[in-house]
Amino acid sequence: MAEVISEEQPRDYPPRLYAEGESILENKLLNHNIKMGDVPVIIESIGQDAWNELKGSPIGIIAKLAESQFVWSGKTVHFLLCRQLRIHKKEIWFLVGGQPIRFGLNEFGHITGLNTGSIPTEKFEPKADYKAFFSELNVPGGEGPKLDELRAGLLVCRTWTPEKRKWLGLLTLQAIGLYGLHHNSRIPFESAKRVFDDEAMNTYPWGRSAFEALVNSIKMLRPVGKTYTVSGMVYVLQALAYDSVKCFGERYGRVVNKDEIPLLRWGGNRTRKTMELTIAEDIKAHGELRVSKLVMKDDVRELFHTWPDEEEDPALDNLIRDIHEDKFVKGYWDVKKTEKKRKNVNSNAAGDSESPAKRQKVHNVKDVINSEGLGSGEEDAEKKKKKKKKKEKVNDMVGSAEDDVLEDVSVKTVVDLVKQLNSRFDTVDTSIKEVSSNMEKVIGDRVEARMDEKFEYMEKELKQMKERLNAIEQGVGKSGEIGEENSAFKETEPPEMPTQVNLLLNQKEKATPKGPAKPPQNQSVTSPLAKDIVDVEKDIGIAGVSKNLEKEFANVIDGKSAIDFIETLPNNTRVLRSKKIDTEKIAAGKKNTGKDKPAKDKAPKVQAAVGRRRGRKPSSTTVKKVVRKLATAPAEGGAALDEKKEAADVPDKDEEVLEKAGIKGDNDVYDVTDQLLAGDERTLPESEDDEEELIRIERINALRKESVKLSPDGSALNPLSNVSERIFPHIGDNGLTCMRKNCVPSAGIYDPLSPVDPAKLQKLKEMMAPFKHLPLGRATDTVDFYRILITERKDWPDRQYGWLYDDHIAAYLRVLRKRFITRVPFPFHTKRIAFIDSWFVSYWCKEYDQFKIKPERIKFKGTAYERLVHGLEPKDQQTNMKWIEDVDHLYIVHQIGGNHWLALDVDLVKGHIDCYDSIVGQHTKESELSVLEACRPFTRMIPKMMNEIIPPEIYPPRFEQFSFRRRNKSRVPQNSQVGDCGVYALKFIECLALGVSFVGICDENIQAIRVKMATEIYDEAPDLLAAFDVQ
Repeated sequence: MAEVISEEQPRDYPPRLYAEGESILENKLLNHNIKMGDVPVIIESIGQDAWNELKGSPIGIIAKLAESQFVWSGKTVHFLLCRQLRIHKKEIWFLVGGQPIRFGLNEFGHITGLNTGSIPTEKFEPKADYKAFFSELNVPGGEGPKLDELRAGLLVCRTWTPEKRKWLGLLTLQAIGLYGLHHNSRIPFESAKRVFDDEAMNTYPWGRSAFEALVNSIKMLRPVGKTYTVSGMVYVLQALAYDSVKCFGERYGRVVNKDEIPLLRWGGNRTRKTMELTIAEDIKAHGELRVSKLVMKDDVRELFHTWPDEEEDPALDNLIRDIHEDKFVKGYWDVKKTEKKRKNVNSNAAGDSESPAKRQKVHNVKDVINSEGLGSGEEDAEKKKKKKKKKEKVNDMVGSAEDDVLEDVSVKTVVDLVKQLNSRFDTVDTSIKEVSSNMEKVIGDRVEARMDEKFEYMEKELKQMKERLNAIEQGVGKSGEIGEENSAFKETEPPEMPTQVNLLLNQKEKATPKGPAKPPQNQSVTSPLAKDIVDVEKDIGIAGVSKNLEKEFANVIDGKSAIDFIETLPNNTRVLRSKKIDTEKIAAGKKNTGKDKPAKDKAPKVQAAVGRRRGRKPSSTTVKKVVRKLATAPAEGGAALDEKKEAADVPDKDEEVLEKAGIKGDNDVYDVTDQLLAGDERTLPESEDDEEELIRIERINALRKESVKLSPDGSALNPLSNVSERIFPHIGDNGLTCMRKNCVPSAGIYDPLSPVDPAKLQKLKEMMAPFKHLPLGRATDTVDFYRILITERKDWPDRQYGWLYDDHIAAYLRVLRKRFITRVPFPFHTKRIAFIDSWFVSYWCKEYDQFKIKPERIKFKGTAYERLVHGLEPKDQQTNMKWIEDVDHLYIVHQIGGNHWLALDVDLVKGHIDCYDSIVGQHTKESELSVLEACRPFTRMIPKMMNEIIPPEIYPPRFEQFSFRRRNKSRVPQNSQVGDCGVYALKFIECLALGVSFVGICDENIQAIRVKMATEIYDEAPDLLAAFDVQ
């Protein structure tokens, strides 16, 4: 019978590999490399006669497994792999429901029926000319073939001799099943040579070799991203689960042939129910989980296997011997998990209460016994009998007393612990209430103080503005008085008027009706004025403008106007500023103020001293002109600057509020207040181009739309000879190029929308040809990867079939990164860019869930983030280019909502992110905020990441989020037919890196773009697809 663990009999078994629920494989998806989808092609290529011969070979189990239609359940195998013990020998143990389950050489042989003997060490050379055969398959000398080379052989083997077709079939079975290798990995050379000799084939220990490959793959797992891949015969692990855990076999195994070996006995099933619930039900029904811990042998020595250079593992030896001798200690790992806590409780209880009470009670009982005369010296038999009975009675009393004491002490200890916990909870509740009260007071006082100050300034300045504008209006038309009135206006107008306008802006949520403020049609803060708008810089139009402006100000006060104000520099460029106002610079500006200094020189200083946020909504162009007029007016004396400094000192009251509340540092609270006051002010509006640029864009659009016309197969549709003769990016006369504004083409630039190369496309088609008879989704994973890209929409089995997955996005980004690293001459318009790996982006967004709760939880320095900033991610495509020092722009393809891809251009220098969305719909406040919220991982985490990693002498710390702008759909091609957003996003990134226009990316050309994208991945980086070959 199994013994129960006790402190008098400690055991030493292997510990858990990871604490329960903390395995590095948790919450990840399991992939494998067994390619049963290749079997129909193999049978068709080598012939049914050769296939039947393969089924009778020593590795025929693979062929039989393929025909059995075994249903793979990654969930079942993943469940086992997350519950491993720490084993130093070449085997694996799983801990399921507190029961250890062995996966060793005996178990592998039992499940597969393969030979698990010792691997021969002597040199082997087959009699057949295997070198000529390998040469025909283009296999390098001294190496085994890889699956890609074998697949190429399957295309031409139909005319081969039966013997050669059998050799090819045996090698293919090794690749797709026995070793479960990636299509670009090679079969072990010694194993490959055995297929050319029948005797060697029959005696070779295929089971040991396959078992070693599988165990090594599992022990070396170090997953990065949200998936991990196991090589080898992973189906054996699923059969092990059914064979060893009885409830798994009964619920999910689906017996198809009870007389077969376990691997062929079970049909498998998709595991829908949670494994933990199944285990709990089995324990409830039978008292413990029913398992078969290992394949039992009569001689314990048969349970131990030796491998070259294997470490000793005494704990494992103990476990195996105890199971063999039926001495296994139940509950060992449950006890180990709570042993530390239990020892602490026992030591306290024994030292403080249990021992004294026990000793006292036992002592009292013994006193009672002695007082009853049990120590009498009479020697007669009758008294001896009585004495003996009394002693037995006393012993019973002592034992009962000890039990009572132990019970009392246990209850007392639990009560004391509960009291301590209650006390701690009360303390925590009190602390939370105090902090909450302080925070409410802080936020409330800050908001109230800021509101009062801003409304006071706004009322005062608006009143003065009305009086001045009325005076100007009355003076218009009177000869000789206009100049005088304007002169008086300029003398009295304070140069800090934009400060008050911005204060009005910060109150837009209070002063304007709900809903986004809309700019005039086809107008923005940088666009030229329409003819029907009066130019306020001309004296003729001042009266009309002042009247309209006065009316708008009145509407703002009444809450009826949606007018919005925004400041601009004289050259119409936007200023991005930090939150804090530099009062020292304002003071310095005050000393340098002079009447004779031109107003245009003062304007930038005035504007640099006002405003606290970077993002503004589009404003009325008329009001913008008036604001610029007031901003450039000269100041008289220092009174105006005093008012300006007073406005800049407003935040001092916030600091006083913080000090009163006893909170040091205002960064976190300041962010909260910003959100209360501003909400969506982190978004920037769309800007418009000047007239000359608009004309250039129209010419580019017309020429590119005419020249970039592609057919669904990727070829050019009606190519124009006069266009093809020009060298890209030149597309028109007079040196017209399709480059974006301020982008200079590189020497190695290429056209991202050129037709596909027919020769390269043919290679892709040849690779996929053997699978053309298989339905979509039923071929190999590599073929399905390309099918999703190139299949026309009309042939999609469902409307989501052609949507790109993470591996498509990652694969094409790796192609772009490879071009960045290796192509000469360099193709992109600048080297100061970086393409962020999509798997890292997924990890990044997952981390943001913790970051937004408490930013301090996420550490950037010394982690993968630091490697990313230093250009060391991904590890196999390192650029060693550091952000800010070598990189200004990051290109990211980001998924939002679980079903839509966006392209992001992150400007590290300006602290700004541009979003290019191919499916915009309507520009509303709600939609803009929704997209902004989905991009918070970047707007919030990038500044903090850079502050922590980049030295301050290179990048001065900044404490505001990056500004954000979703580009208008008039600037970004739209995917009207929906389903191609991933392709659009990738092409946006490529065009941005090249510096060329988006024109030509459209639904009419998207199928051709898909075909070209698949062709480029297969031609330029088929090896890079290895990381995403999902099974």
